[in-house]
Amino acid sequence: MSMNDSFATIWETLQQCNRVAITLHYTPDGDSLGACTAMKHILEQEGCRVTLVSGDTLGGDLAQLPAAADVDFAYDFSDLHLAEYDAIVALDSGNIPLLSAKQKDAFVLPEDVMVVNIDHHESNPFYGTYNYIDASQSSTCDILVACFQQLELPISHAIAERLFLGIVTDTGLFKWGCDLAASLSHAGTLMHLYPQDIQQHVIHPLFLQTPLQRKRFQQIVLRNLQTHEATNTVYSVITQQEWEACGLNESEARGAVHEIADIAEYDIAFTLLEVSDGIKGSLRCQSKTYDVSQIAEQLNGGGHVAAAGFRLQSMQMETAIQQVLDAIEAVIQH
Repeated sequence: MSMNDSFATIWETLQQCNRVAITLHYTPDGDSLGACTAMKHILEQEGCRVTLVSGDTLGGDLAQLPAAADVDFAYDFSDLHLAEYDAIVALDSGNIPLLSAKQKDAFVLPEDVMVVNIDHHESNPFYGTYNYIDASQSSTCDILVACFQQLELPISHAIAERLFLGIVTDTGLFKWGCDLAASLSHAGTLMHLYPQDIQQHVIHPLFLQTPLQRKRFQQIVLRNLQTHEATNTVYSVITQQEWEACGLNESEARGAVHEIADIAEYDIAFTLLEVSDGIKGSLRCQSKTYDVSQIAEQLNGGGHVAAAGFRLQSMQMETAIQQVLDAIEAVIQH
């Protein structure tokens, strides 16, 4: 069984680095943005030079946040000369292909560079030189809050905003998570430090302002709603033409599953989103009656008990729907 290194050991090692490379994971979410930018700020406080890039775009709700300005979106991780860095820090990235939007499965890490791997996904294979994986936490930002507190590192308003962002988005505003008590405690600590900054730069833009194009997209997701009674599943399929007609980019459209995940009468919800290189699938189970990560694994994906994802090659949507329903049936009948 793979073992974690202590965060104290990881931090002592990072303090010796002059240059560190970090990337948002492919299909970046709030936890990826929050964890990566918080780590950038905490390392820069120590005098380290940090390069933070992303080969994939953010959704409009995340792109408008101050944290987005910390990221260079002109480069994919595979574009960097990684061998020139003292360390690579991988955050919220359950496997190596997530580190490169451009190369995906073809991406490999350089063998002669130290890799620090910090994550909350149970499926993480401990691919780092140093690893800190805690699947009992609801977000990678939860892990960072606990570790920063343990080492009594100074948390600025910028770091607090970014950590709060990761916690609040990965728990769906505290609607789901592995350890909501810990998440609420961590968020409360950050809110106590900088209540006005977090309210102004995270809560208000994310949860109190919805663009009209997002409302139109929600209408399409609900209009396309279907049910499968045999598996007590609700799902929606959205074509690329439909989400592009709403003026959304792919990152924004990936959040479609949130529009149907809370339907009370069904145990499982999933969406299939047609994208340029295939079909993006998202799974949710609000009751935790089933482990949707097991369903995603049937489709070469992964995730958590209540939230998981996968990608399919381009195919007829009817075929894709049947593949997902077959995977659901295989898990619930096991």
